[in-house]
Amino acid sequence: MHRDFPLDVDIPIKFIDRRVERLRTDPRSDLRMALNPNIHCQFSVPDLSEEDVFLVRQWCTQTSDLERNTSARKAEIIAKRFYESYGLSVRDVSITQLQTQRSSGEWKLYDLQVNDSPVDVKNYRSLRRRSSRYREHRVKHFKRTDQGLEISIAGVVSPWTNVDEIVFLGENTFSEIESVRKYFQQGDLLTLDFSGNAIHRGTLLPPWMFDYPLQCYKQRIQSLERMKNSKLFDFAQWPAWELNPFAISILLRRDVTEIPEIRTKMEDWEVEYYRELFEACRHCGVLLSVVFFATLRHFLAMLRSSYGTSAKYRPSDYRKFLYFHPEWVHPVGIHDPLGTVSVLVSTLDALWRGSHYLIKDYRDFRLDAMGILRGRKEAQKDWKTIIAYCAKCPRDPLLLSEETRHCRYGRIICECGHCCSDCK
Repeated sequence: MHRDFPLDVDIPIKFIDRRVERLRTDPRSDLRMALNPNIHCQFSVPDLSEEDVFLVRQWCTQTSDLERNTSARKAEIIAKRFYESYGLSVRDVSITQLQTQRSSGEWKLYDLQVNDSPVDVKNYRSLRRRSSRYREHRVKHFKRTDQGLEISIAGVVSPWTNVDEIVFLGENTFSEIESVRKYFQQGDLLTLDFSGNAIHRGTLLPPWMFDYPLQCYKQRIQSLERMKNSKLFDFAQWPAWELNPFAISILLRRDVTEIPEIRTKMEDWEVEYYRELFEACRHCGVLLSVVFFATLRHFLAMLRSSYGTSAKYRPSDYRKFLYFHPEWVHPVGIHDPLGTVSVLVSTLDALWRGSHYLIKDYRDFRLDAMGILRGRKEAQKDWKTIIAYCAKCPRDPLLLSEETRHCRYGRIICECGHCCSDCK
């Protein structure tokens, strides 16, 4: 009978090669369960019951609201299914507004009660021309219950047609968002602007600001516990075994740059990026937003530093710190359903290869919820767009280059002629 060797005992040398190979290939291995989680977050578009249809009609003040409100109710149903699939107790608060005699009025504040925690579901439909992109989730007000409990925001992306699937992105709270934003705004390098505008007031949340609850990472937590005292996780041995230690070491909170066998094989910029990522995850938690902002902030710091002239630096090399294996798509073991971190790395690499010399004199940078990056030079007031996305055509992304034309507001003018609503 086959029997796995436990991870917390001494392993005979003759079994080391076999166990190392298993770490790479076996779907049951602790590395795979920690760094390649299987989170079911995509669902077929659900049908509405008669009660759901009646609720949707209650929400509509005009005929044009029907499609949008139908999509919103389906998003609530999917959010409920997601939480229930992980064994959480869920009460549909939204539907109680039909119970006029017994309704407590909770539905005015939130849509679901998940294990006694209030959750407000925010739905956004993907763009017609590009199902992989959507604008952002708009939160008019972050709310609390009458008992003072903070209401979580759950993000859902719905398709324009019933053919595509609905994606549950995760959840977040105002206090968690503010904690991450304040951490990455330290210093004068980067400003994170998630505020709305005159038309869309409130806070705008991009997809990388949502994370899945800990219940979704139960296997990862168990795997990390088994790894902590394992002889195979003596990271000094990993270079000889040709294993990538970076992502798993962040989850285990072991700074591998302190290990000579690993540090001597790293470039100075690699050490800086790893430590940026390691410290951010240690301080804020291993979150999708933390990985996203740590990567972006290091890239911007490289533009300012002397390392930026080094031919050895390439943003594409961030991937070896984020992913244990090229085929794995979870940065530092975080489920990223829209691939936002991978897209960021590809975008930064394209920008670096094409025109980093054009922005090396920029000193301040501002990122908004749409992923639009702007910068300005020292002692200048005007902001120039560096990375943008056209709202009128499929060109994606728009990057600063020598051929780039900016409008009078500093926005990039797309080849299709579109710029921004201010220029209409």
